Amino acid sequence: MTISEVMRQTGLTKRAIRYYEEEGLINPSINNENSYRDYHSEDIDKLIKISLLRQIGLSIDNIKELVNSPTSINDVLKLHLDKINRNIKDLEKSKNLINEIIENNKINSTNDFMEKLKSLKENIELEDKNKFGYIKRQLLKIFPGSFGKMLILHFSPFLNDPVDDEDKEKAWNDIVKFLDEAEPFNYPQEFYNNSGDFSDDVLEKIAAENNKEIQSLLNYTPQELEEYKIKFMESLNSMNENKDFVEIRQKMWKSNLDFKNRLQSSGYYDRFVNNLRILSSDYDKYQTILQKLNDELGLYYDSDGNIAVNSSVDQK
Repeated sequence: MTISEVMRQTGLTKRAIRYYEEEGLINPSINNENSYRDYHSEDIDKLIKISLLRQIGLSIDNIKELVNSPTSINDVLKLHLDKINRNIKDLEKSKNLINEIIENNKINSTNDFMEKLKSLKENIELEDKNKFGYIKRQLLKIFPGSFGKMLILHFSPFLNDPVDDEDKEKAWNDIVKFLDEAEPFNYPQEFYNNSGDFSDDVLEKIAAENNKEIQSLLNYTPQELEEYKIKFMESLNSMNENKDFVEIRQKMWKSNLDFKNRLQSSGYYDRFVNNLRILSSDYDKYQTILQKLNDELGLYYDSDGNIAVNSSVDQK
């Protein structure tokens, strides 16, 4: 079976199929006559299972443990069914509260009425936690203005997971507590000059482009990652040869460094970043990939703010 037929039957992209193959989740045979991959019905079945498990939020590592075990998959689906039933229960509760409030709107000054409003507010917030984009919506409330926009612009691809288990709930509560107690963050003026006037539509478009690039990086095969490293180094060398670019980067270096130091001392990296890795499996994977690339390429900032390469690191 050709990859085109696999794409048709599974609804997956060619890149996704190649990625799952590189991860060892499927193992198509090779046609000796033309060296093309030959996919079988077993591969189709596995890809459908993989796609389903990804849709309900499992990581690739978790899927590797589950994909060949029908019993384990059933356990995961039972947990997901429990989550769906909880969501239905929460929605039904909100529906009943709204009906009660509408029917009793003539007594809207009574304690009973206000208690129902309070219960409805709490229940809607509970529902919202289980919805796509909850973290993003909350951060925009916490950080209105330019800083909030920059925060969403930077982290948008990783702010869509629901807060739907105890570990995520704990991580989210710690982020909220940190943001509530931390001194206000002020980005360097250079950031404001470039981003402060962004409309929501423009912000969404930029965030969508960022998301596209990040998702590509997250789904690169090992070969594509090697190609990415080559292109990155070519781009870096080109930028370092551009005197105008180097001058601008050096001007921004001091203010950027001061800002990063303030973030470090505030606990931003320990509490916000580390907890975001718990909230978003994609962010955790993204940080791991970036660290791997940085280690393999030997990148660091010199005293003038230039991106330099450690000559002792083998660039392969």
